[in-house]
Amino acid sequence: MLGANELKAELAISEPQLRDWIREGMPTISRKPRRFNEAAVHKWLLETGKLEPEPIPEQIATTRAELALLLNVNTRTVAEWLNDPDFPGHAGQPGRANGYFPVDKIRAWMAARPQYEDESAN
Repeated sequence: MLGANELKAELAISEPQLRDWIREGMPTISRKPRRFNEAAVHKWLLETGKLEPEPIPEQIATTRAELALLLNVNTRTVAEWLNDPDFPGHAGQPGRANGYFPVDKIRAWMAARPQYEDESAN
């Protein structure tokens, strides 16, 4: 539960803005003192478009083995992909976890190739 001052600080809004949102239907738990359920407020802000959903961070694998596990393929398959100039990732130094394999971009790359259609569905 959050108080009005805590909620204003968290959302970086003013007192008049908070009152406007309450009038518009932002859920409250109590009036005196004014209390808010953080999850309910967050849901209301998303539903009313007052808050944009946070983007999902891009998943990056750092080794061939990690990528193979995520895509349910063999590490030899990943090694073969690295020979394709259109493959959207690159291996790191041997023995180090410093490769760059953007998983979503690789899934899209796989989906664009008929031979990988079955694998990209996983």
